[in-house]
Amino acid sequence: MDILGDKLFHDLNYYDLFTQMWLKHNHIFHKSELHQLMPNVSQRTAIKYVQIAIDHGLLIEHTDPEDLRSKRITMSSGLKRKIERFLDYSISVFEAFPAPDPDQAT
Repeated sequence: MDILGDKLFHDLNYYDLFTQMWLKHNHIFHKSELHQLMPNVSQRTAIKYVQIAIDHGLLIEHTDPEDLRSKRITMSSGLKRKIERFLDYSISVFEAFPAPDPDQAT
């Protein structure tokens, strides 16, 4: 939660959205499909969440060059850095655990 900062984004629906966007390799989405990445809210609510993330600079909106009526959404470089920092921290926490003792295996 510290990494995203603003308490507005301390919501599991944002974590769903950002995680699913991160896991997709190209990180580029049609705005109309992002609600699918937030399965626990309605499409209308998901659209509001996405717009708030755009307004706060976590997501970037671009006109689709293939269809000028459509919008494409990408993660901001700042959001990508925050996710990478979170992943680095998570890995370091797990690496700090001692290796299991093979003599105590069950």
